[in-house]
Amino acid sequence: MATMVKLDDEWQAYAEELVHDGRFASVEQAVEAGLRQIQADSEPPLAPHVIAAIQRGLADADAGRVRDADEVFDRLTAKYRALARDA
Repeated sequence: MATMVKLDDEWQAYAEELVHDGRFASVEQAVEAGLRQIQADSEPPLAPHVIAAIQRGLADADAGRVRDADEVFDRLTAKYRALARDA
């Protein structure tokens, strides 16, 4: 369904400039990009449970509850090599 949109002179000129500069193929595409940006700005970037998990991880790191990455990778490598060998 198409909707007609009337832009004031300033916005019309700006949208036409964006088209002229090659950023968009049409004024309609420029307006759609603006609406997509508004939609993106309105949505939380991460789900609340993901944010909570990140905060817990940062709190653990701040409290010193961390492990050396090389040790973790070595342990995982050994684990999965053993699984592959036994398969």
